[in-house]
Amino acid sequence: MEKKIRSHFGKRTKGVHRRRYKKKQPKVNETVKNVLVLKGRKTSENIRDLLTDLYLITKPNAHKLTRKNDIVPFDDETSLEFLCNKNDCGLFVLGSHTKKRPHNLVVGRVYDNHLYDMVEFGVDSLKTIHEIKGETCVDGTKPLLVFNGDGFQFDEEYKMIKNLFIDLFKGVVVQSILLTSLQKSPNVDLTDMGPHFNLTKRRIQMASSDLTKTATWVHPSLRPKKVKNVSRNKLGDKVGRIHMGKQNYNSIATRKMKAFKKKKPNNQKYSQKNNRRNKK
Repeated sequence: MEKKIRSHFGKRTKGVHRRRYKKKQPKVNETVKNVLVLKGRKTSENIRDLLTDLYLITKPNAHKLTRKNDIVPFDDETSLEFLCNKNDCGLFVLGSHTKKRPHNLVVGRVYDNHLYDMVEFGVDSLKTIHEIKGETCVDGTKPLLVFNGDGFQFDEEYKMIKNLFIDLFKGVVVQSILLTSLQKSPNVDLTDMGPHFNLTKRRIQMASSDLTKTATWVHPSLRPKKVKNVSRNKLGDKVGRIHMGKQNYNSIATRKMKAFKKKKPNNQKYSQKNNRRNKK
């Protein structure tokens, strides 16, 4: 009896691990990336407040660790990769504070349980959500991201930072919006609701070209299907080419003129002529 119970519990635990492993495997339609918010060795009060605000903004797709962690991602990223894999998070936000780099914030991404890219910022002039009086955003609210400047279009580092922030704040991808559920009218009226802070770029670690190619690969089932005989001209107009088969001209409904129509004989006149011929 004891052997049966042990074997039963052993199979059950293996099934749990198998399901967890299958859940973390890559899918055709990927789920929303979770954000891991954590502290470094030492943190200042501004960094702690900023981490809590970023956690509130990215909820419910965020996981916050309350304990301090001995992590220096630019020197050794193994412990950071372990925590991201353990909490099933593809993005991370790490806050720290030292004499050399005060009020430090590191934002990065993980791909295939390995560090993909990350950027280090310095934080200045912070105003938290609680300091600014007014309305606060509801969980799951879609943000409006504005990137102003030529650097976000031509500079590779700033293009990577733009892509990173879009990946961090985009949340759940919504296909359609119910108009009756809108909280505000379409009129644009900007009010500061926090958090408000300035970022200064410090260090950056970009992904290699080979890793970027594998990470941005799209499954064939999700690729847009190519439409045959359709192209775009230099003006951007859509041009299509149609191949017609052999036409049967006998079945074409043409316009018939009244002059070419055959007149049907009158039945009375036709019957009188026949009677006269028969009498003769």
